[in-house]
Amino acid sequence: MPEDLGKWGFLALVILIASPILFWIISLLIVWGKWVLTKDKVEKVDYAELSDFIGAVSDKAPLKFKLGVETDTVIKLVNEEFKEIKTVLNKRLNEGYHKMDVDVTQVPTGTYFFQLITANQRITKKVIISH
Repeated sequence: MPEDLGKWGFLALVILIASPILFWIISLLIVWGKWVLTKDKVEKVDYAELSDFIGAVSDKAPLKFKLGVETDTVIKLVNEEFKEIKTVLNKRLNEGYHKMDVDVTQVPTGTYFFQLITANQRITKKVIISH
């Protein structure tokens, strides 16, 4: 311990250096884990993720998505004017990863969007259907 700082000065220096580091570590853990700290407890955050489509699909569109909490979930296929073509899913799902294949054989060739709708989010991803 440097003698010119004294006991309280050294403690203040340690706190000054450590505080931003601890702040960033805790922030990263919260963001990576999708958790929110509250006064009394730790709660999960309501979030959803929907994978992108790579290339065109022809018969079945593979949907992969993740939910942060159990929630009512609706997945719709809409056209470029965002008019609903079909509702793919409409039910309550558990948190975690989900995947499903959507039959698009009756949908004409073109550009469409899948919308994943939960209580607090609406995620839209473009898909090209080519038969």
